[in-house]
Amino acid sequence: KGWQLTCFNRDRTVRWVRYIDCQWNFCFEHSIYKEDDGFVVGYYHGNANQTRIKRTIRCIQEKYDYAGNLLWSWASDSSLLINGANHLFKTKDGGYAIATALSIEIPEFGGTSSRKADDCLVFKLDSARNMLWQRPLRAHSYSVPARIERLFELEDSSLMVFGVTPDTFWNPQTSRWDYQYNLLVAHLSPSGDSLWANQYYYFNEQRAARHLIYDVERTFDGGYLCAGEAKGTGQGAYQQGWLLKLDSMGCL
Repeated sequence: KGWQLTCFNRDRTVRWVRYIDCQWNFCFEHSIYKEDDGFVVGYYHGNANQTRIKRTIRCIQEKYDYAGNLLWSWASDSSLLINGANHLFKTKDGGYAIATALSIEIPEFGGTSSRKADDCLVFKLDSARNMLWQRPLRAHSYSVPARIERLFELEDSSLMVFGVTPDTFWNPQTSRWDYQYNLLVAHLSPSGDSLWANQYYYFNEQRAARHLIYDVERTFDGGYLCAGEAKGTGQGAYQQGWLLKLDSMGCL
């Protein structure tokens, strides 16, 4: 099991191929960050044994030159259950900021199995690729779609964070707690402290409604343009394209 890196010439012929072997069950490429002397690939490496207990998950970054030679590799401790890098880039101080998710195991059936749940996570490596800090962005309830998708480093070295997070609410029609997935926008200090966080949604109080963000761009006025989709569960339009324009403070 594994995946491969392929470099193409301008005429679309293959220049070289590098195969990444995976000793565990799952190994997925997530992101690529280009630098002058090569590129950094971030991916997920984990297992899912048949009993679904004692999971091991690693977030891995590897840098290659443009000839396909491996220059360095970094991996998180497998017991930390840090997922693959959805987005990564080199920061002003020479380190790397990584957008990802943090998994936990929730035991079930007397401890004979477990289910995997995720929470949003941002972490920072220093220039020597040591873990400098990590910041979980806790949600009201754990759920699989929770993750950070995009990061931006601002002029003061703070970070703007965009992701998907679950939220819960009391549904008076069903007399139970329901949930949906919202866009999370947060601002972190250069040391990873949470400064503020907002959530946005289009569908309100729709059981399991999902608001997913796929891309974010910073605009000329210092704000942000977010593109994704909104999925409802009730009557009417079920799935729609979703655009949001936010100002520099994350306000709609």
